[in-house]
This record gives sequence, C-alpha cells and structure tokens, in this order.
Amino acid sequence: MSIIKSTRNIMLKKFKKRNRNILIALSATVTVSSVIATAVYFSTAKSSGSINYQTTANAKINLQQKNDLAKTLASNSDSTQIEIKKPDPIKNETKPKPTEKPIVIKTDTEKPKKDNKLPQNQEKPKPKPLPKPEEKKKESIVNKPKNPQKELHFLGKKFSDVDVESSPQPQRFIPDYDKIHKLTNVKPYINHVVPKLISLKYDEAFKQKVIDDAKNDKIGVFSQENKNLVGIAIGLQNKDLQSFIKQNPQKWEHEFERWKRLFDSNDTAKILKFLNDEGKRLYPTMQFDSKEHRYIWLMSHIDESKINKLSTSAQKNLNEGYIIDPRNTYINEDGELDSFTYTPPDEYNTVTNRMRKDNLERRVFSYNSPYGRTPADIQDGTYPGWDREDVTRSHPVFKDFLKPNDGIKIIKMTRKERINKEDAFNEGLVIDLDAGNDEGYKKSLALIKKVKENNLAVASWRIRNMGKFEQGQKFKHILSELPNEIMQLDLQMSAEATNTGALIALENKHIKELSLYTDGNSTLEDWNINPFSVRNTEWINTNDYNANRGYAPGVVVWSRILFNTLSFDEGDHNPNASTEEEEFDRINKGLRIAYYSRNNEPFFQGGFGPGLNPDHNEGNNSYPTGLDFSRLGTIKTLRGLVFRDIQKPSNAPRKIWRARFFNNSDTYTLTNKDLHNAGWENFAPPVGPMDKPKITFSNGHQTTKIKIQDSDLSQSSIRNLIKMIELIRNDWREFPAKIVVDAENKQLVSKLQSAGLNVEIDSGFTYA
Repeated sequence: MSIIKSTRNIMLKKFKKRNRNILIALSATVTVSSVIATAVYFSTAKSSGSINYQTTANAKINLQQKNDLAKTLASNSDSTQIEIKKPDPIKNETKPKPTEKPIVIKTDTEKPKKDNKLPQNQEKPKPKPLPKPEEKKKESIVNKPKNPQKELHFLGKKFSDVDVESSPQPQRFIPDYDKIHKLTNVKPYINHVVPKLISLKYDEAFKQKVIDDAKNDKIGVFSQENKNLVGIAIGLQNKDLQSFIKQNPQKWEHEFERWKRLFDSNDTAKILKFLNDEGKRLYPTMQFDSKEHRYIWLMSHIDESKINKLSTSAQKNLNEGYIIDPRNTYINEDGELDSFTYTPPDEYNTVTNRMRKDNLERRVFSYNSPYGRTPADIQDGTYPGWDREDVTRSHPVFKDFLKPNDGIKIIKMTRKERINKEDAFNEGLVIDLDAGNDEGYKKSLALIKKVKENNLAVASWRIRNMGKFEQGQKFKHILSELPNEIMQLDLQMSAEATNTGALIALENKHIKELSLYTDGNSTLEDWNINPFSVRNTEWINTNDYNANRGYAPGVVVWSRILFNTLSFDEGDHNPNASTEEEEFDRINKGLRIAYYSRNNEPFFQGGFGPGLNPDHNEGNNSYPTGLDFSRLGTIKTLRGLVFRDIQKPSNAPRKIWRARFFNNSDTYTLTNKDLHNAGWENFAPPVGPMDKPKITFSNGHQTTKIKIQDSDLSQSSIRNLIKMIELIRNDWREFPAKIVVDAENKQLVSKLQSAGLNVEIDSGFTYA
C-alpha cells in the first residue's frame, strides 16, 4: 500500500537545512474539464513486486489489537495483517452547489498523511513560517539515550531487492520535573513508532524503476492523463486555450510548475537538447500567443527518453531511503528529475504507522487502519468495523425515562468481528445527547445522575450541537457531572460558539479518548484550548477529517478542530502571590504542557505538525502560536510567562503570533509593573508586509485608549508601551492609541509626549 498525501502549503522554514524536511502531502483529485467529457481520478497506489522480508530486529511494529493476541504470530513481524485496500476515488462532491437546505458532504475516507520529505533548496510551498528558533547553546542532557545500533534488513512492498539500513528509536527522555508535576501524558505517547530509516542499498534496476515511476506513474510527469490534456490543448487557438486552462486552473498551474525551471531557462541550446526532432526544427522560429501556449507547445515536443536522470538532490534522498514522489516530481533547469517531496517505504512511514497504531490502541471503537473517519462518520457516529443500533426504546434503564422529543439516544455499538479474549472490548453503550434540543439539554444532568445511580457502563458520551442555537449555552456544569472515568468523550461544537471555557471541567477526569469536532470552520483562530483541560486525557483525536479549506454556503462538513491557540481560566493566575514565580506558576505549567512536555503529540503541534524527530527534539515541532487571556482579566501583558524549555534548554524557545487580552471598556489599564518586563520579545518577528504578530482585545475595536495607573514609567516600560501600540496596530491600523494619564502626573505626561505618544489628560471628572 502506498499512501502519499502531499500538502503544498505545509513547510517549516525553521527546520534546519541539514535535516530532512517532512512535508505532509495532501492527496487530491484532478478533474478534467467538460471538454474531455470525463473525470479522471488519481490514486497514489503503485504496482509493486513483493519480496522476502528477513530480519533479526523489530523492523516494523506489531499493530494487532492490543486486546487480542490470538491472530498474532510469536515473532517480530505480523504476517496476518491485511493489506489496506486503496479507497475508492473521491467523488467530486467537495463543493456542491448550495441549496436552501444544508447539504451534508459524504466524503470518502481521508487518506493519512504521508511521512514525506522535502528536499533542500526547493521553491514551494511557501506558507507563513514559524518563528526562526533562537540560536541554542549546546547542552548535555542527563539520561540522554545512547546512540542506537544500526541494523540491516530486506524490505519493501514497492520495489524488490532493497537492503534497508535502520536504527531503533531511542526511549523518550521525560524530565523528572514533568513527572512530579503531572505534566506528562498519563499514558506516555510515542509519535515515531517505527525504526529510523538510515539508507537504502540498491542496484541500477531499482534506480531505473524509481525514474520510470516518477515519469510514467498515473500521477507522474508523463502520465497518460497529462498526455491527453496536452494533446487537446495543443490544438486550441489562444482564446480557446485560455478558456480551457481556466476550467481547471489548479491542474495546469501544477503542471506548469513542473516544467518552468527548464522552460524559463535563457539557454535555448539547453531547451533544444530535450526536444524531439520536430521540436528542434520548429522551436527557433515559433511565435507563441502566450506563456501558457509556449509551455504547452514545449510539453508536447519533449523527448521523454532524454528525461532520464535523477538530480543530485533526488539521488541523495534515494541513498538515504526517501523515494521521489511522482505527484510532486518536477524537471529542474538541467532537465533532471527532482521532487518537492519524498516518501519512505511504507514500513518506515512514521505518519501512517502512527495513525494506524493510534486507531488500533488509543481509539475506544478501534480498528486496524491508518485512515481517519470521514465527515459522514463523524456526524452519524459510525466507525469502521462496528455496528450501530438504537436501543433507546428498549433499554431497561432509559425506556421510561427518555421521550421521543428529548433529543437523547442510547446507542449500542458492537464490533463486527469479535475479539475472543477475556478483556477484549467488543460492545459498548453510547449516550447521544443533542444539546440543540432544549428538552434534552435540560434533562442532561438527570440523565447523568441516572447513569451513576444504576452504575451503568457507558463507553462513550456524545454531545452534539453545543452552542448551535444559543452561543451563551453553558456546559461546564454538565461536563463537571460526568463520571471521573470516561472511555470516550465526543463533543461536537458549533463554529458560532467557539468559547471552550467549559472544557476546564475535564481537568481531573481520566479520559481514554477525547474527540472535538465542529460543523463550521475548524481552523479559526478563535478555537482555543486550556492545556489543563486535557491534563488527564490519554489521547486527543487528531486522526479524523479536518476541513482545511472553504466550502460553499450551506454545505455542512463535520471535521475535527485544529487548536492553534492556548487559553487560560480563572484560577490559573495567582495575582496575590508573594513572588512572580508563584504568581504565574500554573500558567507556565500549562504552557509547558503544550510547548514541550506533550508537544510530541499531534494535538499540541498547532497548524504545521511535527518536526523530524518529534519525540526527542520537541523544539523543532510546531506548536500553538496564539494565546487567549480573554477569560482571565488579571493578565495584562506577557509578564512572567516562560516560553523556553527550563528542563531541556537544547529545545528552541517558542514565539507567538497572537495574544488576546480581556477588556470591557474603551480603556485598557496598565501599570509600570505590567510594562517593565512586558514580554513582547516573545512575539515572532514579522514575515513580509502582511504576516505580523498582533495584540487584540476581547471587546474588539471598542478599546481605543490605554490608561497608565502609576505616576511614572521606566524607560523600559515606555519602550514596551510603544511596542504594544505597534502590535495592536498590526491588527487594527486605525487604533487611536490615546495614552491616558492623571492630570497630576505632569512629569509622566512630559516623558510620554517626548516619546512621541498621544497623551490625554484625565482630569478625574466624568461627564454624562
């Protein structure tokens, strides 16, 4: 099975050039225009020969259901695993025409993201990078694992006769500080569950197979589909050609991107070198109507046999075990095959193997597959390999308690292929509560009480439409009443009510699996999470579908929420503490959970995902880049907050892009203490004219003034005040920035005016 899913908009500039950059590649479908009168769907599966696999080491993990060892062999590899079948092509339903009634998209199963490698010096994709890590001092880490021994294997589904050199993953280093303060996962999480790939040993036949695959695969440079498209386009006049291209602009942009390095060369002789005889004869005198016309003409006259070499980068990656990705193959300026992404053999793919292991061992309704659930699965509450039965009317505990219009259902889930082991989990009850139903919402506490009174074993609590019809709908009291031991909690929130403050009620509840979904925009900056909310949660689901692009109005797409902002609540700050360390102790522990202690978990990796070594080099992982203090009015700046790893200094410090503070008037009050060490240096530096760090307020643009409560400010405070205004204006350019000072503080007025600030004198009178 080959599962390659390339995302062109995911790349971290902060990753060291000497390391391999792993790009999670999105799998996509390409729709050929109506001119062709047919839709062409791609899959990433390649045909391949099987080989003998011989090893004396655990080259791939045993991913059988942990509660069922009946099907496993007493060996290091599992010969009973079924091959994951290639899912059906994704239907062209992602952007249906909006109708008066909401449409629920029934997408195919989302393919897991491939552990793709990005070569050095490649030109795309170019998303906003994370802040560049500060230069790190070399640190010796206590109990650092020793260098593992290298091992040699035969391996490979895609190709034959390949020697793979690998090394086992070392044990993750967890500081005692994190253990003592319970900042680690209650069930330690490992991201990379397969050995590290070191190199491939191969012959020329293998290398030629890689070249042929990059060229002629169904998604390769010279795929039959591409030839058909070029064949049609070359016969069109300029106006018709432009219309043809506009019918499928993303496809053509991708194909032009493959060739532009060679075609844009000023060396005509170099271009002629790769053309067929007709092309060589005609090109010097050709007159082209447009750049697109020239590109397509050249594509139609390329001599495929002359595109037969790997670039230096592709060759280097191949030697290290990373194979050129046909979907992202391009031709460099020397006519050589290169790629934006590379992928390892399936057995060493860290992403797909992690997802499979999580689906098998950390999901409550587990299944043996690297695929996540689709929007339809999320909405309907279905899982692969499980039957779902509504037993609301027949269950002895609930049949007389629940009414048809309550919006509450009791669902029995049964595994289709039962595991014959004493402690195996084969069936369980789901309490399904529609919070959008007022009767069900009012009955929720009584429902939970009845479950407790009857000592009923509930496998999953599912609460849907949270805040759907009432943004201020309260859930903290409901979540607080849930049992302290929860197998699965499935919360489905409305995008109109992104306040997640109620989740802090889960801090002391032991939860095996927590899933957080929405029917709206799942990547809004407003989605925020208090790290303490999941302090005792073993796994926060990130495997299921995430809608990472917009949809037409009226379209309902259920997806997991991506949390890229950390938030805190009342009780997290102790303003009356005797020391600054004690004052911010709990907040800093929460930051540490997300930034370092549990940063190897995908949930805490924000929008850019893991680095090359997520379990051991947390500093190179992505992380939530926003902070939200809108529920904590005593936090005025970033004073006292710690953005570095105090236990493992070799990790890079964190830089944030957004901070939101509470305010409920037109004036934001600050003291010299707030400003003297405001912590603005922990904001990321701007990237270009558009991507700038920012400060916002909970009441939006109603905040127009900053009031200085003290009689004087230090020079550092004044500098930080000026910087704060800059950060506010990065979000709201027209921010008036009036600095309010009491009338008797004339010296402060003079200092602020000398600094170029707009000072407003507060006389102490209030006028109606």
